[in-house]
Formats: sequence, C-alpha cells, structure tokens
Amino acid sequence: EQGYNVESYYYLVRNRNKREKMPGFSKICHIFGDAKVRLLIAEADEAFRSIGKKIASGDPDLFVYNEYTGDRFFVEVKENDQITDNQKILFPLVQKFLCPVFIARVIEEVIVIG
Repeated sequence: EQGYNVESYYYLVRNRNKREKMPGFSKICHIFGDAKVRLLIAEADEAFRSIGKKIASGDPDLFVYNEYTGDRFFVEVKENDQITDNQKILFPLVQKFLCPVFIARVIEEVIVIG
C-alpha cells in the first residue's frame, strides 16, 4: 500500500554469470545506475582478493525500494546466526557505494491462547 517493492531473487556481487541474467540484479542496476553497481562489484572483488578469496560473496537477502519516495535499502535477515565474515567485508562497501544495509533479527514469539 505504501509503494514498497522487494527483490529477493538476485545476486549482487557473487556469481557473475548468473547475476547478469537475474531480473533483480537488472532492477538494482536500473535504480542505482550500472556504473555505481559495477564499481561496487569491482571494489568487493578487490577486497576479497586482498584477503586471499577468489570471489566476493555475502549478498544481503533482500533489496527494498520505493519508487515514490526514493527509499532504498538492503536487508539481511538473521534468526539464530550472526553476520558472516564475508558480510562484514561486503556490507560496508554496499553502504559506501549504494545504500544502507539493515540487519533484521527474527525472534520467535510464542502466544498462548486460552
């Protein structure tokens, strides 16, 4: 109702061959501009290579955007796990080049009825 859209099927920095064909990745490139997204990917690849990893990884789970208000942000959903080492490298780069990354912690709540 408020105009928010969610992309959940995309790769941002990992798996170049697959990400290029994903509509979610195309949407992200359209919103931020291809050059900014490519710059993020190049910086992420370099950051991961500098610590001995061949490829960047750790993409956030969701990309949320609102075409009316211009709001845009990524969301990483965690339940019983923590932010990975790869995400600790990637998320600051995403925030530097694109937009905020928020962590959503899922907490189970038991409701007793009756």
